[in-house]
Amino acid sequence: MKRTFITILCVLLFASALGLTLFTRAKQANSEVAAGNRAFVAQDYETALQHYSAAQAQAPGHAEPLYNAANVFYKQQTLDQAQQSLEQALAQPNKTIEAFIHFNLGNVAYLAKQFDAAITQYESSLRIDPADQAAKYNLELALMQQQDQQQNQQQDQQQEQQQNQQDQQQNQQGQQDQQQNQQGQQDQQQDQQGQQDQQQNQQGQQDQQQDQQGQQDQQQNQQGQQNQQGQQDQQQNQQGQQDQQQNQQGQQGQSGQPQDQQPGQPNGQAVVMQPQQGLNPEQAMQLLAAIAGDSKSLLQQLQMYYYIPGVTPEKDW
Repeated sequence: MKRTFITILCVLLFASALGLTLFTRAKQANSEVAAGNRAFVAQDYETALQHYSAAQAQAPGHAEPLYNAANVFYKQQTLDQAQQSLEQALAQPNKTIEAFIHFNLGNVAYLAKQFDAAITQYESSLRIDPADQAAKYNLELALMQQQDQQQNQQQDQQQEQQQNQQDQQQNQQGQQDQQQNQQGQQDQQQDQQGQQDQQQNQQGQQDQQQDQQGQQDQQQNQQGQQNQQGQQDQQQNQQGQQDQQQNQQGQQGQSGQPQDQQPGQPNGQAVVMQPQQGLNPEQAMQLLAAIAGDSKSLLQQLQMYYYIPGVTPEKDW
């Protein structure tokens, strides 16, 4: 019995000491929160945040220091830290400020243009406190912003689709233009090739005409040579005929008797012939040819062409 009493007494003393410690810490935490609130009102946000952090260290299970620290982050526009502190405060069992925590989470989401999340937090706050006019007003704003956002998103999607269609059409037009340019280049190359072929054909025709002209010139040259040769042959034939006629005349003059007297000559004297000039080379060649075909002596042949005054011609008949 004595030991049991002592044990109970020790437990009571420990519980009293623990309660005293928690009370002391809670009192210190409340003092830090009060000091932080004074700094917050003075817009000394860094000092306020230091006091709230000290209060949280003294009373880790209290939601007030976390909630007040979230207000500091909200004023500093560090919305991520404000949201994190509010979510930590919401995890602590405190129905007194639960509606305010949801309200401030809605404000953080509204500033981040997360209107779906803001509407959810405002509705949660109104379920706890339906008479909160600020929550109702912010909920209506969030709903209007959500509608505008959806319309803007739809318009943006439509514009994006139209822009994509225009880009696609431009790409197709660009491809068509590129194909047309390529076709135009090919047509130009074909035209140039056709002009080159036409020039080559014209050059070929000119070459052919020149060849034909050359052949005609060659034929004319050959014909001219043949005509010249024919003329030479004709001249030679005529010259041969003349030589033959002269030979025949010479033979006739040698074989006939000379006339003693020509009519009209006085005293019956013989006609004296004038000496002839010397032979030209052509006559000399004809004379040699005649000598080769006759048996008379050279002197007799010469007497056929020359008459020597004062010399009586011999009679060989």
